[in-house]
Amino acid sequence: MRYLPDSVNKLYSAGWDRTVNLWDVRSNKVFGAITGTQVCGHSVDVSQDGNTIAVGGGSAGEGLKIYDVRNLAKPSVQIGWTRLSNDHVTNPLFNSVKIVPKNNLLIAGGCDSTPAKCFSLLTGEVYERFIDLERSCMSISVAKDASQLVLGDTAGNCHFHNLNYSERSR
Repeated sequence: MRYLPDSVNKLYSAGWDRTVNLWDVRSNKVFGAITGTQVCGHSVDVSQDGNTIAVGGGSAGEGLKIYDVRNLAKPSVQIGWTRLSNDHVTNPLFNSVKIVPKNNLLIAGGCDSTPAKCFSLLTGEVYERFIDLERSCMSISVAKDASQLVLGDTAGNCHFHNLNYSERSR
């Protein structure tokens, strides 16, 4: 669970119960919910303005889903991880997702032969595949100025990357 970036009175919680709840802590009540996605680790993130939520799915292969907080009924963008030759989409279990501040980008990591990828939040287009990790991507952190990215893998390694997508992502 984490507080929404734009408010000290709102937070989200998520888990294996396939529900992401948005809470108003003043009333201790849920004011919005996203259902149908099993959440593992840190596979939910909220944009700096609090209007966008990214959710990475669990063991049922739910994929990546982007929601506008003002309309949680259905995702505004759904992202499939791997599209096979028969047009079937496969999705790993996601361990971490991170919205890159000010750039309309999403970094996601999980258990796959390509452990992490960078996507457009608006279209789902893949901007980069990060293959230098050992096995799974467990954690993601982005510098406040969105210039640097660090990915943590299951072997305990940190992988540092420059983020130079500002021209493509606007």
